[in-house]
Amino acid sequence: MWSEFKKESWESVPCIRGRQAIEEDVKLGSAVFYVKSHSEQGEGIYEIVLPHLAIWHDSEGGNLLATLEEFTFISSLEQLEKIDVTLD
Repeated sequence: MWSEFKKESWESVPCIRGRQAIEEDVKLGSAVFYVKSHSEQGEGIYEIVLPHLAIWHDSEGGNLLATLEEFTFISSLEQLEKIDVTLD
């Protein structure tokens, strides 16, 4: 569904801004998930500049759900270079 990207060009990864994703966004590869039911939607949109690079630390052993505490958010390529991770 998603193509490879080089760490130098992560800012060009497609994403949704300013609204919740819908099914079509997922089909187009601009979102990872969407919420079907209005009753399941959150109180609002998490305010963060997108795209935003993050590293997921899976503390639950692969349940495919994550909380914000399970991510390290990366704000620059320089910060990424200091972290031992391979993106490409």
